[in-house]
Amino acid sequence: MPNHFPSLQDLNIDEVNNTDMVRSITENITSLTSLSLGGSSSSSSSSEKEEEEVARMLGKNELLVSLAVSGLSLMRYFPDFSGLRFLTSLHISYCEALETCPHPSSSLKDLHISSCPQFQGFLSSNEEQIGSPPPPSPSSSSSSSSSWCVESLSLEDCPSILRLQLHGFTQLQELAIQRCRGLQSLEGLQSLRNIRSLSIGPFSEELDHFPFLDAITGMEMANLISSLRDLSIYGWSRLKSLPEQIQYLSRLEYLYIKDFDGMADLPEWFGKLTSLETLMIWGCKNLMDLPSANEMLKLTSLRRLKIIGCPLLKERCGLGSGSSEWQKISHISEVDVN
Repeated sequence: MPNHFPSLQDLNIDEVNNTDMVRSITENITSLTSLSLGGSSSSSSSSEKEEEEVARMLGKNELLVSLAVSGLSLMRYFPDFSGLRFLTSLHISYCEALETCPHPSSSLKDLHISSCPQFQGFLSSNEEQIGSPPPPSPSSSSSSSSSWCVESLSLEDCPSILRLQLHGFTQLQELAIQRCRGLQSLEGLQSLRNIRSLSIGPFSEELDHFPFLDAITGMEMANLISSLRDLSIYGWSRLKSLPEQIQYLSRLEYLYIKDFDGMADLPEWFGKLTSLETLMIWGCKNLMDLPSANEMLKLTSLRRLKIIGCPLLKERCGLGSGSSEWQKISHISEVDVN
């Protein structure tokens, strides 16, 4: 089949179950720029070594710009694709045994890893990749003086990540770390000088705070994350308040708050977010009070407020309720309390 498409650029293959198919593709189609590969739904159709060989073969497509790999459920180590000098986008999902990945190549701009329950993090550049035993804590490997050009990094549903360092990701503009329930240490957040969008949480139910945010001073938040415009923050049952460092994000335009079940009121420092245009509050079951009327009036840029799944707050600030909570938000042009 591949010989019939010598100029093929985009290819999507599902249910890959043997190395011969992939070898045929990589050896006969050298023009591919976009490849999406899905593993077989039958776990008995391949072995760990076969799946790792499949992944290695993909590196032979030297013109690849975009690569998506999903469902290689036995592969433990991802190959080093540093030789793919045009590769800008890499998405890895549903690789249930995957433990580590090499740090991204210099060309990579978009890196997305999701639903990989054994994934622990990235190997540093001086460590061997596939076939070698992982270090004790690959996710804590130091990046030393290395720097990567990734602009968008997303890690979702990877509960085995315990520690993560971001010092090498100095070009990040978008960062999402979501539902990584084992994460307890995140270093280097304050070094992201170009970050514009941050989506973070929820993490371990054992924690009663965001420990890595507590380690960042207010001045660091102001100076080093002054570029941040969009923040989505996801809580869990033990959190009783928002991280205080948020108040220093003076250029924040969009704030999404979800699942802070232990939080009863929004803090008074909310009035410092004078650039805020959109505020979304979702699923905060015990939230009752907004900041004081004076603080809400300081939000002069706020045009849109949406409150969903907050039953106690809904009762107190519904349209025409006459309560003090409604008076705090009646001046906002678009209000949706549902």
